[in-house]
Amino acid sequence: MAPDKGDTQFHALGIALEMGYFIAVPLVGFAILGAFLDKALHTKPLILLISILIAIILSTVLVYRKTKEMIADSETQDPKTIAQETSSKKTMNISISAETLFHAGSFPISNSMLISWLVIVVLCAGGYAVSRNLSLVPRGLQGVVEVVIQFLLDLVNSVMGDKEQSKKFFPLIATLFLFIILTNWVELLPGMGSIGLWEVHEGKRLIIPFIRASAADLNFTIALSLISVITIQVVGVMSIGFTKYISKFLNFKNPLNFFVGILELISEVAKLVSFSFRLFGNIFAGEVLLIVMYTLVPYIVPLPFMALELFVGFIQALVFSMLTIVFTKMSTEEAHH
Repeated sequence: MAPDKGDTQFHALGIALEMGYFIAVPLVGFAILGAFLDKALHTKPLILLISILIAIILSTVLVYRKTKEMIADSETQDPKTIAQETSSKKTMNISISAETLFHAGSFPISNSMLISWLVIVVLCAGGYAVSRNLSLVPRGLQGVVEVVIQFLLDLVNSVMGDKEQSKKFFPLIATLFLFIILTNWVELLPGMGSIGLWEVHEGKRLIIPFIRASAADLNFTIALSLISVITIQVVGVMSIGFTKYISKFLNFKNPLNFFVGILELISEVAKLVSFSFRLFGNIFAGEVLLIVMYTLVPYIVPLPFMALELFVGFIQALVFSMLTIVFTKMSTEEAHH
């Protein structure tokens, strides 16, 4: 039976729109990023041209991959099946693990990893742009950055109680806070869960989104937790010495101290679990909520939930940073049991 003409036209329109996404999104995104970096680094128009070249290469790869998938599908399915699959409603793709966009050799590049790299580029470019044009009377971006820096410095100092120690640990805490909050707020960008690569999985056509909050990937939160926990241990050893620090966990003076030390050791391992799963759970749940709301009621209704996720992203970055400060402070104190 021949496919319905309307289904065929809808199928062609869907392919055209998808190809348009693959061409327009990289070009527009990399052009904006290149223009911003050119202005920040005063290299006009070098970085812009390089960015456009990268975007053209990426668009070509995406279009080639999509064309290859279409050819493979057409060889294994009849036209009626393809038209029915394409004209059916979009299936929500909620994956607990980050989706792979492409491979660099045998190394998979996931959407959460790509977002992390972009956030790092934005932070580095922004920091460089502000540091190049410092003035005694802050204006524009410098004023905003100084407000954030002062807030974080006061936060660290309120826990440490020592300005010298606060200045020592401030770079780590500020980096963690800014990196986490920006990667959390990425889930509010337009196209989250709706712009990406189409793939067939178990007979269903699913979209692999380009945008995914980094903290919605457990690998990301575990990596940050390892950095935080290892830093806490290193700071503790450097502050009070290896012998005194290890005596917090292995104390053979009496059975009670030994038992308390074992509990302390378990709590150190638990920090890794609590750091990673708290951040992952909150951000992943928020991302699922937004995807569901965008799918069910895409207009007006998701706005309160977006505002809620804006608040949650800030709170989670603040909690992660605060706990790192508190545990770092505790690691510098000698055991009293």
